[in-house]
Amino acid sequence: VMLCGQDGRRLVAITVLSPTELVNAGYLTKEQGEKLQAANELVNNPKCTEEECAAPSEILKAASEDLRSNQDLKKALMADIKKATTNFRAWEQVGAVYVALEPFAMANGQLTQSYKVKRASVMDRYGNELPE
Repeated sequence: VMLCGQDGRRLVAITVLSPTELVNAGYLTKEQGEKLQAANELVNNPKCTEEECAAPSEILKAASEDLRSNQDLKKALMADIKKATTNFRAWEQVGAVYVALEPFAMANGQLTQSYKVKRASVMDRYGNELPE
């Protein structure tokens, strides 16, 4: 999860979900989950080059678009977030969730070699797609 929207209007949680857990929760079929988990593991491999990870990244992006239209999934994620942040102040509350399957990884330039999220790179990738 990466939070963005520190401009004061509302926070958006970019949530990178596990295909395996989405299968367990009933949001994906077993076959879909296996295909997406394999793509996820390729992209997440630190030895994977950008070229090798291009096709798996596209598979994950396409599946993410489908999942973002699933209102039940969004409601479930927001309920979990609300439960976890009940003691947070109003401006610390997450106002929206953005679903992604593509992991923050070195291969896609969203993670440093010391496994820190490159916020600027993530915002370049997702900034135009985030809910206002």
